[in-house]
Amino acid sequence: MKGITKTLVCIFITMALWVTGAYALDPPHNQNINYQCDDCHFVYGDSKAWYNNGYNDPTTDDTPLNRLCNTCHDGITAPQMKTHSAYAMQDYSYGTWNYQCIDCHNPHYQRQIRRYGNTSYLYTGTSTSIQVDQPQAGQSQLTEAGAGWTRDQWKDMVLIPDTSQWWNMFRIKGNTADTITVDGSISATAGSTFAIAYGKLIKDVVNSKTVRFITNFDTVANKSGFIQDDYTGICQVCHTQTNHWQNDGTEPQPNHNQDNASQMCTDCHSHPDGLKPTGGCTNCHGGSGSTGAPLVYNDLVGVQDPSYPTTGHTEGAHNTHVETQGFTNCDICHNNNGMPSVDQKITIAFSGYATANGSTPVYDGTALSNGYTYQGDVTGPSTATQDCSNVYCHSNVQGANGTGSPTSYGTPDWANASSVQCGSCHKADGSQGDASLMDSGSHTKHVDPSTYNKACSTCHSGAGSGTTSHANATIDVSIDTTYGGSYNGSTSSPGDHSPGQGYGTCSNVYCHSDGQSTLSYANRTWGTGTADCVFCHGGAGGSTGGAGTALTSSHSVHTDTSGFAYTCNYCHTTTASNNTTITDYTRHVNKAKNVAVDSSVGGTGTDGGNYSSGTCSNINCHGSASPDWSTGGTTGDCSLCHGMAASASDGRDTNGDTANTDPQVGAHVAHLNNTHGYRSSGIACSECHTVPSGATYVDKVKAAGHIDSSLPAEVPLNGTLATTNGATPSYSGSPGGTCANTYCHDGRNFKNGWSTAAQIEFETPDWNTPIMDGTVNDCDNCHGYPPGGGHTTQTTCHNCHTHVNSTDDGFTDASLHIDGQVIAQQGGSCDSCHGYPPATGAHQVHYDNIRQSYNPSGWNTDPTQTSWDGTTHNVCGTCHDMSNTANHMDTADHISPAGEAFDAGAAPAYEADFTCSNIRCHFGTSPAWK
Repeated sequence: MKGITKTLVCIFITMALWVTGAYALDPPHNQNINYQCDDCHFVYGDSKAWYNNGYNDPTTDDTPLNRLCNTCHDGITAPQMKTHSAYAMQDYSYGTWNYQCIDCHNPHYQRQIRRYGNTSYLYTGTSTSIQVDQPQAGQSQLTEAGAGWTRDQWKDMVLIPDTSQWWNMFRIKGNTADTITVDGSISATAGSTFAIAYGKLIKDVVNSKTVRFITNFDTVANKSGFIQDDYTGICQVCHTQTNHWQNDGTEPQPNHNQDNASQMCTDCHSHPDGLKPTGGCTNCHGGSGSTGAPLVYNDLVGVQDPSYPTTGHTEGAHNTHVETQGFTNCDICHNNNGMPSVDQKITIAFSGYATANGSTPVYDGTALSNGYTYQGDVTGPSTATQDCSNVYCHSNVQGANGTGSPTSYGTPDWANASSVQCGSCHKADGSQGDASLMDSGSHTKHVDPSTYNKACSTCHSGAGSGTTSHANATIDVSIDTTYGGSYNGSTSSPGDHSPGQGYGTCSNVYCHSDGQSTLSYANRTWGTGTADCVFCHGGAGGSTGGAGTALTSSHSVHTDTSGFAYTCNYCHTTTASNNTTITDYTRHVNKAKNVAVDSSVGGTGTDGGNYSSGTCSNINCHGSASPDWSTGGTTGDCSLCHGMAASASDGRDTNGDTANTDPQVGAHVAHLNNTHGYRSSGIACSECHTVPSGATYVDKVKAAGHIDSSLPAEVPLNGTLATTNGATPSYSGSPGGTCANTYCHDGRNFKNGWSTAAQIEFETPDWNTPIMDGTVNDCDNCHGYPPGGGHTTQTTCHNCHTHVNSTDDGFTDASLHIDGQVIAQQGGSCDSCHGYPPATGAHQVHYDNIRQSYNPSGWNTDPTQTSWDGTTHNVCGTCHDMSNTANHMDTADHISPAGEAFDAGAAPAYEADFTCSNIRCHFGTSPAWK
């Protein structure tokens, strides 16, 4: 009976232990996160779990158990960690060796908590509430009101909700200021004492040695959890041959000095990399992006680490070099620094970029403390200026003409990073550094604020301060895409962009082009001096610039000395002041055609004010025309702009309008073309306008008074014909106005003032209203039909005016019409108007006596008077002054019996009472004429 009872007790205990073991596995390998024993402990036929085909990292030692762990630790389901081995370290100095995951980790239990109990607790407190299935199903939350934790301070550590049941543990998913969240259901009650412990499943015995690893960093002892004074640190228990923290506590100098006892080994020996040393200098000294790694006693970005001794040196410009400028290669200033040896020497030894192009850098140090000394390219610390000298990175890069070593070096103060600006090393834009302009090569012309004021990035895109392409011993020329093009490096070695090789050439850069829609480039060698406008654009007379560039379209018409010879400022007044001087550099090489026509030729003087889409408009030069810039010429006559070129009926204005209703076209054709044959030629332009004078077409166009004022055109009406017989013509209401008092069509100005009330409306004709229709009625418009004055009622004009045709509605000789004279003598007889003799007064008596009785030799030799010729004194000339044709038909009698005086002391006369006196023919008497 006793035997049976004993057997049952053993079975019960065994079952109890089995049940307890099944549900008391520690996190993270337990049912709280849905892990079951058979996830790892199963057999399918001959295939055991650790031989499954799960995830396997090829850089991890390929052992069955490692493969089993990697099934979940694949970097997705769980963190991926490489095992510590010669293979992972790629170091076979100690032969071929390896460790599996289970050599250091117990996959079932948190052995450190079990071994060291409450001394392993990082935190204890009393829970104020416990909630299951919060914040979601399958999770729990434990709260301690007022705890004041940092968010996720306890993430991935172990929560023991009730320390009286210490084996009941949970992996912490995260925490807020007072609440911890875990996977699984917490069975403890609120008010229980809870604890938080470090949980990495570290075994309590490794390599047959006791391990104490209850924290990764002991803030109380200021010591790493990897290293213990009793040599129980997880790293110490294995290191028997290395020079680093051996398991007997020794640590030969100069490696890993005692000051590093507080540093976690994994800061430099990353577990995901198989604990291989990684990170280089930045593990201890910090680096780009670092905010906490120390720089001997200071972080590169200025975070003080009080655990390190001061050296007497300063953090200085490390941040500027590493963070701002991006120089992460410490060897540039600390070549041969001896790492990983720690020898208390500050190595300042320049290499690489610092020594480029023949530079020989040196650093003037400062006094050091705590046994630290300098080595390398250092002077001092007697002077202790902390200045760098002769460093390529702080130089003007190269010598004169781009050849040889730098000729100027900045000496920045290490302790004052702001002492260095762009202008401190290679001059700049006149504002930085020593406020001087960069003068190497062609820099001044490009960067001068008074000229083009281009930023360095325009030609060195992506290579400025703060980039890895700055101070990299290469002339990095990458021209901004706004302007495009390329630079070929040195002239002597095209493609070589290293300094000191001589200047190269810029090619296909917009700034060196003619600016047209299809560009022609005037490629320019750097440092060859300032080019004039012709170099890129070409010049007057068809001269070409670089690469054959020439002025395009109508430029030659306007600028050639054989043409109008206008200077650039006439059409680009906001950009230039003449052919060689730019006045506003922001409007030059700006990828825009800044056409601003000068006010002296009628322009607005503003960009685009008179030019758009290739067309000019509203400029004195072209009147009302809007010519296409792509066409033009410098030969021709007035008709090029004013019409009458293609045909006599082409009376267009400067805008090309042809209708006579247009205010600027009007009656031009009627005047210039003599539409109805009233003259043998048209009225000359000079009768109404001041015609430009000059030897050539160009001279005439540019003559004073021609295109030097805006529309409408001036109409002075000061021509010879227009002012005949004392006429004082005028034109008003321009354009499309009226003429007044002009000889040509104001009858009051004719020889005898032959204008009546019927003609008044034609004395001030409307420019846009035709008044002639080509019939005899046209005569009546100006003369009357018949004319007034001394005319009879006879309408047969041709009887006296033989240049009039036989039907009296045209002319046989139109050149004698509207010529400033009254023409009646050409072939006509006196009988036509007067009778011969006239029938009035004593004409018959005088006619008979003079012709028949008194005929002195040589005087009045022609017995007949057929016409007026103004030169020969025939019968009529005895009494009338016929010496001037103007005396004919002017309403005066012109009685002038010259040479016929009876008394030589008195002149013969024809008195107002119609009597003659002192005339020899009458022997002193004064007979009455009538």
